[in-house]
Amino acid sequence: MKKVLGSLLVLAGMAMTANAQVSQRTQYEIELSTDGTTWTNDLSINPSVNSRVFARVHISYVANGGPTPLFFNGGRMQPLAAGWNQAGGDAVVPFNATTRVTATFGATPTLGRVFGATTVGAIIAHQYAFGGTNYLRFAEAAAVNHPGQGTTNNNVNGASGINTSNNTLGPTLGISELPLFVWGMDFSASRTGSLSFTIPQEGFRTSGATANPPSTRSATWVTSSSPFVTVEAPTLDTLGATLTFVPAPGAAALLGLGGLVIGRRRR
Repeated sequence: MKKVLGSLLVLAGMAMTANAQVSQRTQYEIELSTDGTTWTNDLSINPSVNSRVFARVHISYVANGGPTPLFFNGGRMQPLAAGWNQAGGDAVVPFNATTRVTATFGATPTLGRVFGATTVGAIIAHQYAFGGTNYLRFAEAAAVNHPGQGTTNNNVNGASGINTSNNTLGPTLGISELPLFVWGMDFSASRTGSLSFTIPQEGFRTSGATANPPSTRSATWVTSSSPFVTVEAPTLDTLGATLTFVPAPGAAALLGLGGLVIGRRRR
């Protein structure tokens, strides 16, 4: 009986800890779309039909104590996609590197940073391999290293991420699902596999002298505009996204037949 009660207490403690970790002060989210209208965290496409996919990052304040802010003040971030295949034809759709834009999703889309100051340091699409995985990552040109590697702004302190500083004289108001950055990707008709999208903790700007996540990674929110007061969000999390490439039924059948032929030859 004691053992059972002990196990129950341990499980209850674990549940309380898990629940305590659910609420975050600042939550980034990455979503995917084929048309710029319907967005999801889990998208499957047939690349021979839908060869272009859009992605966006938005931010929300999730209350877990303290003052409720009026609007987002700013932060820096480096969204990335793991499983990128540049050699296989994965390509980034052209986007505005410096100036804030109003996003459109037509045949010639307008993409880039959709929040914050009018003009900031240029953002580029870094395409590279690290630790046996190929990545696509958006950050300033100085951040050539993978997040958490190198030194200072290349790329430990997150200072070379996408700048989303708000204009506090005429701010964008709101604290829920504020779009920050939108980009597009083109894929070959024969693309297979999947891509995983997130923002690593090391991809957020640090607020202190050290660079150890997550306690020193932050975003700030304005709680009072007269006088101007901000609250720092030392706790960040990201709801990531997954893109899966699903071939047409006919193509899948051909792949299956190819496997059977190879199997027979091996016998």
